[in-house]
Order: sequence, then C-alpha cells, then structure tokens
Amino acid sequence: MGASTVAVVTDSAASLTTELIDEFGITQIPVHLRIGRESLLDVDKASDARVNEALRARGLVSTHAASPSEIAAIYRKVARSGAESIVSVHVSSEYSAMLLNAREAATRSPIPVTFVDAGTTAMGQSLIVLGAAALAEAGRTADEVAGGALAIARSCRFLFTVESMEHLRRGGRVSAMVGAVGYLFNIRPVISIHDGETAVVDRVHKVERAREVIRSSMELYASTLAHPAACVGVPAGNAADKGLTFSIRGPVLEVAVGGSLAAHTGPGTCGVAVADMPPEFEAALLAHGDRREA
Repeated sequence: MGASTVAVVTDSAASLTTELIDEFGITQIPVHLRIGRESLLDVDKASDARVNEALRARGLVSTHAASPSEIAAIYRKVARSGAESIVSVHVSSEYSAMLLNAREAATRSPIPVTFVDAGTTAMGQSLIVLGAAALAEAGRTADEVAGGALAIARSCRFLFTVESMEHLRRGGRVSAMVGAVGYLFNIRPVISIHDGETAVVDRVHKVERAREVIRSSMELYASTLAHPAACVGVPAGNAADKGLTFSIRGPVLEVAVGGSLAAHTGPGTCGVAVADMPPEFEAALLAHGDRREA
C-alpha cells in the first residue's frame, strides 16, 4: 500500500506514546505547559514527569493551547511531506482553545483541513486519533476519515479517578465545598468525560475502590460494542503504580497519563477509555506489530 494522502494531526492532550505516534504516522501539536515561571512543551515522558513532580510539591501548573501561527507552521510542514489533505482531531473545545486556534491556522494551510472535536481528552482522544489514523492508512478519503473519527467519538466513554480533589477544585471542576469534603473524608470521585461534558458519576472512599468501579463499568460497556478497544492510562512517573488492570474482547493499549491532563487533575490520575473502533484499527495494530518484529 502506498503512503496515505490524508494526514492525521492532533494535539498532545491525547495521551499518545512516541511509539504510537510514529507507528501510525500521526503529527502532534504540543500543548504549552507552565510550571511557575518555567515554560515547556508537553511532548514526552520527561515533561509528564516534570509536571507530576511539580504537582506533588504543590506547585502551580497550567496549560495553554498552541498559537494559530505555531499550528499553521505544522500544517505547512505536513503539506511539504506530501499529504494532500489533513484531518485535525483536537481536545474538546469545552476545555481548550486548541480547536479554535487550529481553525484560524487552517486559513493559512496550503492543503484542506477537516476538523474533528473529540469531545474528550487524554485516553479517549487517543482512541479517536488512532482510529482516524488507521482509516487514513487504509486509504480512506478525508471525509471518510473525519466521519469515522466522529463515529468513534460518539461511542467513546472515558472514566478516570484522582488521588485528590484539590486540583479539580482549583480548576473549577468541583466546588470548594465538595473539594473540602473530599479531602476530609478521603473521598475519591469517579469522573466521566463524554461529548465535552465532565460529570462525577460515583464517589467512593478509597482509590482502590474507585479503580474497581472504573474497571467493572468499562469492561461491561466494552462487552456491548462490536469492535471494542481500550486505552488505559496509568500515573506518569510512578513505575510502581500500574493503575488499573483491565481486560476486554479487543485491543488494550497502555499509556502514561500525560501532563496536559495531570495539570488539571493532579498526580496519581488514572483511567480508562473505551470506544467502538473500525475494523481497520485492529488490522493496523497487527500490521505495525509485524513491522516491529521484522
């Protein structure tokens, strides 16, 4: 099969590993991170570890979308690589200006850009992007790739839990009163992100129980899908904590929780995203596995 003429672009709010980015030919736009007066890009495990180190030291961490000019430069680079069109999949517009900036950048792109609002972030966004990349690799048109990504987004469910509610309270995701109650009574929320909406779906008293709620809920949801796949996020920078054990009928990818999510949810965040994927996705995984073994 020849090279795809459709390039898939996303931002680093997706918790994609360098290996997956390379294997699926995805182009990534880095999210800007600010730790106190220090600025860095959310591009690799080193930045993830730096964010978690700062959070554990109770430092202030914030995220900022790439500018339209930065994104436009990436679109031009993609065009020079030989792509004839771009499908640009971004973190929910409810959480970031990335999609808005990308739309402005597209006015300076030498090739057409089609946009997909993932309606989610992190591991959920990863599945949507990987599915889009698999469709592009299979030779689908830009409209087909974007349509497939939207179908994955509609099916995608993402649940996660946090070590502390303090960071959610700081970001305005929960009220100060709820955050204080969570701290006093050691409450761990189970949080859902879908279609741009964040909701607390359960509250339990231990991290282990929260993880069990996520595991059982998502394994049950996966059993209802035709072609389920999961992306499991484990806390970054903590090799001893493998987060969640998870098993479904379908591929399960494991990634570290990226700095973009941890900046808003705190260290120790872990979760699972599940989506109904196109058949091309599993075929692409098998093909990439064959290439790794060759």
